[in-house]
Amino acid sequence: MLFHEALELDSTLDDTNVQVHMGYWSGSGNRDRLSAVLDAINSASAEAGVYQKAIWDEGTTTSSSDQYPQYVLMNQEYWYERGNGAGGIVTIEGVTYVDPYPVTFAQADDIWGGYSQRYADMAANFFETTGRSAEVWCCVIGARATRIFYTYELPELRDLEAAGSVLVHFAVTTEARWDDPSDWITGTGNAPAPAP
Repeated sequence: MLFHEALELDSTLDDTNVQVHMGYWSGSGNRDRLSAVLDAINSASAEAGVYQKAIWDEGTTTSSSDQYPQYVLMNQEYWYERGNGAGGIVTIEGVTYVDPYPVTFAQADDIWGGYSQRYADMAANFFETTGRSAEVWCCVIGARATRIFYTYELPELRDLEAAGSVLVHFAVTTEARWDDPSDWITGTGNAPAPAP
């Protein structure tokens, strides 16, 4: 379970003095923007005895040394490379293989989408253990309607928001700063329209 993997990487994530922040990205250029937002949150000073901790679907920090084992495994299985293969032939890191269990691109999306939903569901665990709704930061400018965020993550975030487990923010600029409210719109009902 991702929640337990997160706690193994950072045991403070279930502390009542911690405000957990969860990041999401989709679309060209948004990964680096989200990484900068998460790093800024993680370097913020505590306010009124509350510490800020930001995570994302890759791990508990933006460092590759703090990645969830499930995320590492997902990458080692090369789902998208295999989903783009033709006739069971796939090229991974420059080497061509016969894939004994070929998948389609849609199946690769379903596999990653399931992982993303499990990541999102950690918010309910954080709400239960910290007593605080997770702050969610979405850098999805230009994301397409058919990709992981709009297909799998946003519906899950809507359910979590309805349960009070998350407060969701969407960047309105590619240079959004987490501590500038004018850079964000709040609430899943205000999600930006996906790119065509």
